[in-house]
Order: sequence, then C-alpha cells, then structure tokens
Amino acid sequence: MAVIDSEGKFKLKLQLNSGKNEVEITVKDNAGNEAKKKIILTYDF
Repeated sequence: MAVIDSEGKFKLKLQLNSGKNEVEITVKDNAGNEAKKKIILTYDF
C-alpha cells in the first residue's frame, strides 16, 4: 500500500522478476469511489 502525500506523489518499492511483470494499481478516494488499472512493467537486467 502506498499513501499519497500533500503534493499528490507517492513511492512504493516493488520486487520485479526478470521480464514482464503485471502490476494492478487501485485508487480509492475518501468517498469510497475506486478505480483500477493494470500495467505491464518490463525488467531487463
């Protein structure tokens, strides 16, 4: 879980596997509205 600061920024450390990694991001506001998005991160080491 990441918390957004007063400037709308956040940090989150993820451990990625080599190659493609699917990450789902879920955001929720104070009213309980929720949105989700899946992205693919490619890690080549």
